[in-house]
This record gives sequence, structure tokens and C-alpha cells, in this order.
Amino acid sequence: MVSTTDPGRVCPVTVLLLVGPPGAGKSTLAGQVRRRWGWPVVCLDVMRAAVCGDAADLSATALAVQLAVTAVAEHLTVGRSVVIDATNAVAGDRRTWLDLAARHGARTVAVLILPSLATCQARNAGRTRVVPAEVVATMHGHVRGAVAVLPGEVDHLLTAAALRRLLTTTPDPSPDAITGRSQRQHREGT
Repeated sequence: MVSTTDPGRVCPVTVLLLVGPPGAGKSTLAGQVRRRWGWPVVCLDVMRAAVCGDAADLSATALAVQLAVTAVAEHLTVGRSVVIDATNAVAGDRRTWLDLAARHGARTVAVLILPSLATCQARNAGRTRVVPAEVVATMHGHVRGAVAVLPGEVDHLLTAAALRRLLTTTPDPSPDAITGRSQRQHREGT
């Protein structure tokens, strides 16, 4: 992808935006990216816990997002790719990260993590911090609705399976490894 701030430069950093309902496996996948590629993970649940001591306290979300934005901006400023571990099910939530990436000239890659609702509900029930079943169902519906618009919002869209394959085959991801495009295609915008 060509940088929006400097069209002659291939973006060196990535904002990897995980998109999935509670129980989809976002945090597990984020941990795999951190271990394999060394990318920092900014997790909204962790930020909520930092704000009020409870990752499940949704009243702390606004302050948690402010902390997360600061953390992501710091990573991007020093040229470090970063993983956003949050549901990102609603366009407005994704817009926060997409705008931040654009301001830093970073490319955006969304990873769609959408197992069946039954799978999400079962995984959620086994967690120490259980999200109410109706919230899981609502978020699952939002993510299903996002499938049609995600390709127009981000520079590249991957499935969770595609990212897992990259994690097993790519020791140090370049823009080409993730997008499958050549440098020439990046420069030409094709």
C-alpha cells in the first residue's frame, strides 16, 4: 500500500485491527502475533482494567479508548506495528483506529474473526470474565454486518485462518507478505 501522507513511500508499519465478537478468539490470535512477530498488542479490556480495575466495566470504555489511542500513537510514532485487540464491530469504533493509522502513514489490515454464534457463546461461557449472552449475540450480528463494508475501510482484509498461515510461514512480515502484493503493485496502487 502506498502511504497517504507520502505517495512515494511504502508504509513500514501496520495497524492490525482484529474484528470479532466476544469469544471469537481475538486475544488468542493477538497473543500469537505478539509471540511470533513481536508486535505489541493494545487490548481494550486491559485498558478498561487499568482505568477502573474491571475489564468488564463498560462505563470505563471512553477513558480506556483514550489510553489505547495514546498507546497506539506512541507505537506508530516510533515506527512499530501494533495489534488492536477489541471487538471493532461498529464502524465508529474502527474509525478511531483507521484515522489514527492515517495520521501516522500506517497501513491498515483488518482480520475478520467470525466463528459461529454458538462457538462464541460456548467460548464465552468458559471464560473467567463472562460477557452477557445477549451482548455476544448483538456483537456477532454487528460483525456479520461489517463483513460487507470492511474491504472499503481498510487497506487489506484477512481472515483469521489467513493470518494464522502467515504466522506459521512468515518470520518477519513485510507489507508484501501480508497483502501478497509486489512493491510495484504497492507503488502503482493496484
